[in-house]
Amino acid sequence: MPFPTPAISSLARTLGIASTMLVALFGGSCKSMEAPTLVFDFHLEVATGTGTLLTLPVTGQTKYCQTDPFLDESDVTDVKAGTIDVSMGEDVPPLRQRCVYFYFDRAGERQLELHTPPDSFGKKIFLLASGIAAGEPAKFVGVRPIDQTISDGPLFMFLEVPGADKDPAKFDALVADLKKSVDQFQKAKKSK
Repeated sequence: MPFPTPAISSLARTLGIASTMLVALFGGSCKSMEAPTLVFDFHLEVATGTGTLLTLPVTGQTKYCQTDPFLDESDVTDVKAGTIDVSMGEDVPPLRQRCVYFYFDRAGERQLELHTPPDSFGKKIFLLASGIAAGEPAKFVGVRPIDQTISDGPLFMFLEVPGADKDPAKFDALVADLKKSVDQFQKAKKSK
């Protein structure tokens, strides 16, 4: 699996060093400051053979996404687990799927709106996440088909979490890690 991407790997190393320095600097005076356990960002799907190759960990599908993200965890203000009903056809009741909701600051909402115009309908947004520890592989990928311009409100995504179908606690643990990462970035932003 080609994770983590070079951009995530570089960011993880930088954040790992920065987090370690922050903990060392403020460890005695601020015991509630914890380093995030992972970093994540959002990438748009691109044409086959261009960008970065990724393999979805559950379905095994191979996709290509932009090398550079258009959003990252610093644009996110909150993360929550939820469900969404997926239509399976006229005569079939909808299928309730677990998903994660991302809430963005105003700058993040604007980037999301700019990157989901009508000519992008049918493409996907991918969430790539990687642990802070150097060389730690990505834990999961999130996928969201672009079916509308997303201008406000939360962005829901389906997570491809290996084993979560049999052990829902794996899904919950990853959502908790996402939320912890966002909370730490928000605390760091406020302390500047």
